[in-house]
Amino acid sequence: MHGGVDVILNNAGVAARASLEDMSYDHLTRVFDVNLWGVIHGVRAFLPVLRRRPRGHVVNMASITAIVPFTYNGPYNAAKAAVLSLSETLEQELRGSTIRVSCVCPGLIRTRIAQTSPGVVAEDAEYFERRARTSPERAAEVIVRGIERGRARIYVGEDAWVLAIARRLAPRLTLRMVGTASRR
Repeated sequence: MHGGVDVILNNAGVAARASLEDMSYDHLTRVFDVNLWGVIHGVRAFLPVLRRRPRGHVVNMASITAIVPFTYNGPYNAAKAAVLSLSETLEQELRGSTIRVSCVCPGLIRTRIAQTSPGVVAEDAEYFERRARTSPERAAEVIVRGIERGRARIYVGEDAWVLAIARRLAPRLTLRMVGTASRR
């Protein structure tokens, strides 16, 4: 150990592309186990450690899909929305303490999530690759800056900002447009 833990970053993400009607229960369970329960286990394991430090920070990775869900991505959307809600609940519970909470809502980041998710065909993975403009390195810079500034919600990528603003200004229209675009 290097003297203790001051920041935990709960970053886990798996997806499975299919309609809710057609998705297997095994895939549903795996997505929730990793994306939501992974965060819960991380928070519960490290919160006692953070409480013993002069200050701490919990960072939970959600997704822009927590705010604007994509078609055929139901369990991922729902699990990431639960992570957002969990983060906001934790922030309320820790108010007045020296522990801060941030929830990261990235847009499309150039990772391998599309290539490694069940139900994603090559054409879908290529489409994701063309749309994912934010590098992992840039995402890390934005997240670190958000932590340093004590942001409760950290949006990563122009696509995340645009979708979050659009959802506030025109919620139904945004859902219809994203639903149509992600139905491919």
